[in-house]
Amino acid sequence: MENSRISWQLINSFILTTCLLSIAGLGNILNIAFPLSAFLISIYIFEKEPVLYNGFFWWLWFLTPFVRRIADWRSGFTDPSPILLAPFLVGMVTLMTLIRKPPKTYKLVDACFFVSIYSIAYGFVIGCIQTRFSSALLATLGMLVPVLFGYHLYSNWENYPNYRQSMQRIFTWGVLIMGLYGVFQYLIAPEWDKLWLKNLWGEDILALGSAFGTPEPLGIRVWSTMNSPLSFSVTMMAGLVLLFSSESLIRFPASACGYLSFLLAQARTAWGGWIFCLFALIFSLKQSLQIKLFLTLGLLVLCALPLLTIEPFSTEIASRFETFQNLENDGSGNSRMETYRVITPILFSNILGYGIANIPDTGRVLDSSVLIIFIYLGILVGTLYFGGFLVLLLYLASSKVTRNDQFSKSSFAIASSALFMAFLGPVFEGSSGTIFWGFLGIGLASVKFHEKNGFRKTKIQDSFSYPKDLI
Repeated sequence: MENSRISWQLINSFILTTCLLSIAGLGNILNIAFPLSAFLISIYIFEKEPVLYNGFFWWLWFLTPFVRRIADWRSGFTDPSPILLAPFLVGMVTLMTLIRKPPKTYKLVDACFFVSIYSIAYGFVIGCIQTRFSSALLATLGMLVPVLFGYHLYSNWENYPNYRQSMQRIFTWGVLIMGLYGVFQYLIAPEWDKLWLKNLWGEDILALGSAFGTPEPLGIRVWSTMNSPLSFSVTMMAGLVLLFSSESLIRFPASACGYLSFLLAQARTAWGGWIFCLFALIFSLKQSLQIKLFLTLGLLVLCALPLLTIEPFSTEIASRFETFQNLENDGSGNSRMETYRVITPILFSNILGYGIANIPDTGRVLDSSVLIIFIYLGILVGTLYFGGFLVLLLYLASSKVTRNDQFSKSSFAIASSALFMAFLGPVFEGSSGTIFWGFLGIGLASVKFHEKNGFRKTKIQDSFSYPKDLI
C-alpha cells in the first residue's frame, strides 16, 4: 500500500510539473526535466508497482508528442526534441527483465525473442560502423524497446490478469481521450499543431499535404496527440479492437469519438489493419463469443454512425474511401510499387545489410517495414527478425487454452495485423512497434498463464474513478 501511495505521488508530481512548466513557457527546462524525471520515476515503479509501470509506459507513448508540441509552442521549436526520448528511456527499463530472466534458447518462445533481439543488436553494430553512432543508437532504440517490452510482458505471465485489466482500461480511456482531441484537432487546427507542422515541413507544401493534410481547420489529417496519422491510427486500431472485449460504459462514447478520428486520420493502411483484425478475431473465437462480438460491433457502430454521416466529416471520409475504387490511379499505391521495384535489387546486392539508420540514397521514401528491416539487417538477419515474430504469432494462434479469453484473442488479432501492415508502412518501430510486440507479448503471457492455472475470468471493473481507471 505504501509503495502504491508513493508511486502515485511521483506520477502526480510529474504531471503537475509538466503542466506548470508548459504553462510558464519554460520549454527549455521541460526538454530535460520531462524525459529525465519520467525515466527516474519508471525505475521506481517498475520495481514497486509493475502494473502501474505498464500504464505509465503506454500513456507516455500516447501523450509525449503532444507535450513536445505544447513546449515548442510556448518556448520555440526544438529539433530534435529531447522530450520525445521519454517513452524510449522508460521502455529501456524493461532491460532489467531480460537481465533477470534471460531467454532460454531451448524453449521456443524464449528463443524467438532472443533471435529478434540478436538481430537488432547485429544491425546496431553494422549501423555504428556505417553511419553516425547517435543516429544508429536512436533508431536501434526505436526497434529494440518494442521487443524488450513484449518479452517483459510475456516473462511476467504470472501477473497476466492484472496486466490484462490494466491494458483494457488504458486503451478504452486512450481511445476516448485521443479520439476527442483528434476531432477537436480536425475542427479547430490548434496553433501548437499548426506551428509544429510548419516547422517540420517548412516550404514543402506538397509533401505536407500528402502526409498531414493542410494546417487549417477541416484540412488536417488527424494525428491527435501522437506524431503522425499512421502511428495514431495504429494505436487507435488496437484500442478499437479492444473495445470489443471491454465491459466498461466508457466504450460507447469512446467508440463514437474513436472511429470518427480513426477515419479522419485517412490512414488506409490502418483501416486495412482493422479489417484484418476483425476477421482474425472472428475466426479465432468460439461461436458464443462470435455472437457477442457481432452484437458489440453493432452497438459500437450505432454509437459512431451518427457522427460519420454529418458534415463536415462525411465528405472528407467518403472521398478517401473512393480511392479504393480507383487503385490504378492511386498515387501513394503506385509510389509504393515503384519503391519496391527500385529497392529490391539493392537488397540482394548487400545481403549482410547496411546497418540500422543507414539507408542508401535511392530517391525513394521507404514507407514499408519489410524494406526498412531488410535494408537495415540484410536478407539473412532480417529473415531471422521477422521469423522470430512470425513463429511467436503462429504459436499464439495454435494455442487452445485461450479459447474463452476474448482479450487474448484480441491481442492475437492486433499482433497478426502487422503481417498486413508491414508491407504498407513503417510499423515495427516506435509506438507502432510497441503495439504489435506488446500485444504479442501479452498474448503469449495469456497462453502460459492459462496452461498453468486454467481459464480464470477476471471481470474488468466498470467505474469512472480517477486515477486508477486511467492507468
